[in-house]
Amino acid sequence: MKDNCGIDASIRTVQRELSRLGFGYKNIPKKLPLTKRHKDKRVELARKWISNSLISSNIVFSDEKRFKCDGPDNWCSWFDPSDPPSRIKRQMGGCGIMVWDMTLPNGEIYVQKLDGKVDSTKYISLLKNKVKPFLLTHYPENNFLFQQDNCKVHVSKKTLTYLKSAKINTFEWPSFSPDLNIQENI
Repeated sequence: MKDNCGIDASIRTVQRELSRLGFGYKNIPKKLPLTKRHKDKRVELARKWISNSLISSNIVFSDEKRFKCDGPDNWCSWFDPSDPPSRIKRQMGGCGIMVWDMTLPNGEIYVQKLDGKVDSTKYISLLKNKVKPFLLTHYPENNFLFQQDNCKVHVSKKTLTYLKSAKINTFEWPSFSPDLNIQENI
């Protein structure tokens, strides 16, 4: 079988040869691909948050997460044995559940199960029918900042238009910054 490179060999033959050359095939650890620009933006926003006392204000943090029954997703790749990553072994079938949650400054957590793939329409429906009514019971005067990451459905024109019309003030969030979100630890 010829591949794109013109090599007339089976996939297994190529794999054996890579192994013979000392390469391994395992899960590669995930890292945030932060550039200098990303880092500078994070520092700039942190200074802004501190100077405007946003850290102690009414910030509502949110995020979504898929929990898989068979453990975390694995991204496998060939690697150099001088830095071998460990691989998590899957133990069950392929089921899972998707949830969206938010944490209020008083520590209260709101969790909502999501069904199927979430697009802007479903996300707006969640905000309109569940999130905003819940937040208005805690903040009747809309005096909170709503944090969401830069997921496509969060920053789509449709979603941003809804947030503006619903008078939901969002918290500026830098790209590639899940480590700044308290939701990642909840």
